[in-house]
Amino acid sequence: MLFVFSTDCFAMDFDAVVTYESIFVIYSRNYEGSGFVIGSNTVVTNAHVIGNQNDKKVKAYSGQEYNASIYLFNEAIDIAI
Repeated sequence: MLFVFSTDCFAMDFDAVVTYESIFVIYSRNYEGSGFVIGSNTVVTNAHVIGNQNDKKVKAYSGQEYNASIYLFNEAIDIAI
């Protein structure tokens, strides 16, 4: 049985544009992964994405690219900020 409803759907004031703009691609030599904004100039990703590489870049889906520095790196819980 399939129910179809013609209605708008909202999830906790979900704003797709703001969410889309907060997602970044993380590049570190041969690694690539995703990350997302958690504050001003701050992106969180997995530690395994950046590994122990020194040269890191983050790229917004708009195409804008930024150099990145590591604030926190913890392999045990696989997180990097």
